[in-house]
Parts: sequence; structure tokens; C-alpha cells
Amino acid sequence: MAYYGPALLTDLAENGGIRPFVLNGLRCALVQEPRPFDLSPAPEWTEAQVPWEEAALQDTPRTFLLGDGWEWLQGDSPAEGHLVGGCLEVLDMLCGTPGWPSPELWRGAVLALETSEDVPAPAQVGYWLRNYAAQGILAGAAGLLLARPRGYSAEMKAELYGWVRRVLAEAGRPDLPVVANVDFGHTSPQLTLPLGGRARLDPAAGRVTVWP
Repeated sequence: MAYYGPALLTDLAENGGIRPFVLNGLRCALVQEPRPFDLSPAPEWTEAQVPWEEAALQDTPRTFLLGDGWEWLQGDSPAEGHLVGGCLEVLDMLCGTPGWPSPELWRGAVLALETSEDVPAPAQVGYWLRNYAAQGILAGAAGLLLARPRGYSAEMKAELYGWVRRVLAEAGRPDLPVVANVDFGHTSPQLTLPLGGRARLDPAAGRVTVWP
């Protein structure tokens, strides 16, 4: 079982101490007896950075913004599958190499995808997703979690979500449950996602449940 939070070490070494949201996610995923638990939107978030090498700033917390919640882009019916995912830029580097996940791993998966601090253009994300459609990955997917995109303006996010809906429509998947702006990826704080575990998306209830 792998646990996903690409920038989670940043959150563990948080200036001023670990945020309760991060600590609760770690306990649910790694400490408590394995059982389903609901994910929730972070009450606050940030892209700010504080230099770790400056000892005088270790107790100086970063500036956090009020949480802006998830955004359900499409889907009406609940869906469930095993969690597969990662950074879209890194996955693009792996495509066509032995590091690329097998077709069996993609089939029936809830995809957890995020963009990096390189801030790829929304159209580029759309092109990557078209590659997934061409491989049959989107046709066989159970659901999609999209991380809050780092460095995106409100206009860029709206364009990104438009591309996601467009590509899924092209792939014949307007039914696929998709929830965006989820707290994993390249912003803080981070959820801890059990890759290889199970995830259930319930659009009507606005609920995401995962378990190892």
C-alpha cells in the first residue's frame, strides 16, 4: 500500500507545527484500525513558502487563506474503485516506459490526478487527458479526483474544468463522477490518500470515502 501526498513532508515539517487537518488525515489513513473514513475539504489552504534553512522562522506559520471547498464537476450516481494516481507531468514522463501502470491497474480505478508548480496550461491538461482517453483509461475509470491546481487564477481554473468536461464528453463519459479542488498535490494542507485502497464518490451527497 502506498500513501499519496506529494508535498506531505512539507506539511509534516510545517513551520509553527503540523496543522490539525493534516494530523487527522494521517491518523485516519495510517494509525487507526483500517476502516472507511470520509475525506473533507480543508478549512484553510496556502501556496506560501517559508525558507526552511532560516532557523529564526521555524515558529513562524505560513499565511493561510480561507478554504474554498471542493467543486463537483459532473456525475449523479455513486461510483467506487481502487485509487490510482499521481502528478500529471510525471505520469507523462513515464508514458511508454516500464514505469507506466499496466492496463489492469487503470481499469475500474478512481483516478487521483494533480498538476505541479510548473502551472501547465489548462489546454495542456486537456491534451494529457485526451491521451488517457485514447488509451481507454477514461472509458474504464470509476471516478476522478482533481487536486487544487497550484498557481492557477480563477479564470484558469474555470478553463481547466471546462477542458475536463470537454474531454470526458468526447470520451463518452459525461457520467463519470468528478470532484475538483481536492486537498492533495502541490498546495497545503494535504490529505493522505491510500493508493491501491478503495475510494467511493457520491456526487449527490457531496461525499468522498476512502479506506486502505
